[in-house]
Amino acid sequence: MSATNTSAERRARRVSAVVLVIAIGLVALSAAQALYQTTLPTEGWGYTEGETVDQFGRVIFTENLLGSPSPIQPGDQLLAVNGVPTIAPGSTLLGGVQRDSDAWRVGQTVQYRVVRAGRPLDLAVTLKSWTAPIVVGYLARNEPAQWLSGIFLFGLSTFVLLRRPDEPAARPLLLLAASTFATAIGRLVPDGPSTQLSAVSPLNGFFVYWIFAGVIGPSLLMLGLNFPQAKRVLQRFPWLNLLPYGAFWLLTLLLGLQQAIGWAVTLGCLLLALVSVAHAALTKRDRVSRAQLRWGFGGFLAAIMLFLPQYLVVFGALNGAPSALQALFSAVASVGNGLAFPVFACCIAVAILRYRLFDIDVIIRRTLVYSVLSLTLGATYLVGVVALQALFVRLTGQESALAVVASTLVIAALFGPVRRRVQAVIDRRFYRRKYDARLVLEQFALRAQQQADLDALAADIVGVVDETVQPEDVQLWLVR
Repeated sequence: MSATNTSAERRARRVSAVVLVIAIGLVALSAAQALYQTTLPTEGWGYTEGETVDQFGRVIFTENLLGSPSPIQPGDQLLAVNGVPTIAPGSTLLGGVQRDSDAWRVGQTVQYRVVRAGRPLDLAVTLKSWTAPIVVGYLARNEPAQWLSGIFLFGLSTFVLLRRPDEPAARPLLLLAASTFATAIGRLVPDGPSTQLSAVSPLNGFFVYWIFAGVIGPSLLMLGLNFPQAKRVLQRFPWLNLLPYGAFWLLTLLLGLQQAIGWAVTLGCLLLALVSVAHAALTKRDRVSRAQLRWGFGGFLAAIMLFLPQYLVVFGALNGAPSALQALFSAVASVGNGLAFPVFACCIAVAILRYRLFDIDVIIRRTLVYSVLSLTLGATYLVGVVALQALFVRLTGQESALAVVASTLVIAALFGPVRRRVQAVIDRRFYRRKYDARLVLEQFALRAQQQADLDALAADIVGVVDETVQPEDVQLWLVR
């Protein structure tokens, strides 16, 4: 091994060590600020942020987490705290409020001005303390799959970096995993007035909102630029890997902290990453790189399929279905949403580690088959439920569970035939050589049953092997 290669490997290991320290630091800092949040006084309510034009930037209370008596009601929109408006020009949630440290203590009463049913109301709210059971319960109710996937993903990415510290793609993968895990930790405690009126508010805002443009988006871009191999310009000038991480902060310094900048940087990084991977797919010709790209494509396809149920829920595709079915589908969608990114990351990890790299063709083939099968049967099921419910309502004047039962039986009966048909179509369209080889073997099996001439059968065997396997040389020995 040359001295140059040894020096390059040592430099790569040092860079990977720095990235590992940064990733661990992100997670630890997010955990520390979340722990600090639990010590802050609070009114004890969960909330959401208004998204309509007249509600944008407002805290809308949703759930009494502490369960103690409170003048606040679900749906109340927070307008002011102690007479100070919570929305200032050019700012977001509670941006115009300065905390009064003496008034913001456990047991003190603060004045909340809210909008309830279109009317402004002044409420005297007593501040309380978070408790461990409340925080754990809130965590368990709010997408636990994302928490479990975050822990798994961070551990997997750390393992990949430790195993392949010389792989440039392993570093942005770890930063991506660490930042998404840090975001999940940042949402451990509802970041309503108690957090946003505290000294930790800027740090919480970074982990919950601005980390997408500051770390997650740039990490996606650098993953695209370094997968399956680093672009030549990055190989020559490795310091260019740092530039995307400074784009958001430079724009913020020049234009101020604005949501539009965050969205633009994150979306721009995602699009550029896709362009980079597409360029690699068109230019890479070596067998290993092509297999790595197929792993990336397979993971991307699987992630889309896992995300799909969540989109169906968001866009109200099940609005006409029974409530029990909607609840079940929402639970499945939540789990799929939490698993989508880890599945994608697992595929990237396999590509980087190069473990069973060439099994991807089988995985992609099965993913395509079962993805199309799931879409087809899912659409058939939904259409069947809606159509049969409409028929029952017309005939009897009320909905019936028989619609769900009948649709389920139809789907069970269709599964086998539809799967075989879908697999045949995909093999014929995307795996033509495999499909043609299978047909050749089936035809040979029929001829072999009818062939009595041993020499003719031997010649037929050699022809079939040459057509399906395509070896450089074929020899057949017969023992008579």
